[in-house]
Amino acid sequence: MENYLNPVGWIYSIDDQLTFYGALDTYYEECSRRWRAVETRQQYARDYTERILPALEGHNERPLREFTCEDFQRAIERIRQQGRGRAGGKFMEYAESTIQHFRYLIHIVVSVAAQHGVCDDVLWGSQFDLSEHNAVPNGPSRTRLKRSLTMDQEIAVWN
Repeated sequence: MENYLNPVGWIYSIDDQLTFYGALDTYYEECSRRWRAVETRQQYARDYTERILPALEGHNERPLREFTCEDFQRAIERIRQQGRGRAGGKFMEYAESTIQHFRYLIHIVVSVAAQHGVCDDVLWGSQFDLSEHNAVPNGPSRTRLKRSLTMDQEIAVWN
């Protein structure tokens, strides 16, 4: 799988410890395994390089293992404050679903890096963590239903 990241200006490691960018680049294939379309991988790479990394204060100055959940929350707030830009002089804010998308992208890197012993998963159990075990009780379901049942399943439902 091709890596679409643009490394210009991003530090890979500090004192032999991976930075956020270094972990993203090292484990890019694992982080992007669910992004099948080329356009998706390109857009998410742009999200990392144009939105997340610039908003993540100190990402070029300290290794990923030194970051806390609060550091990532501050990055999300910076992204929120910057918004999508201006259209006709009017500030265009991100939809909450887009903000959640940025949280998702950050969580993927931290989670995969933690699985490889690069850092602790400081985002586990936080609003960044979208895993099943942290689903909100009585919250929106994340179960995907099939569009149709097989003939045997249809018969079983009606009997």
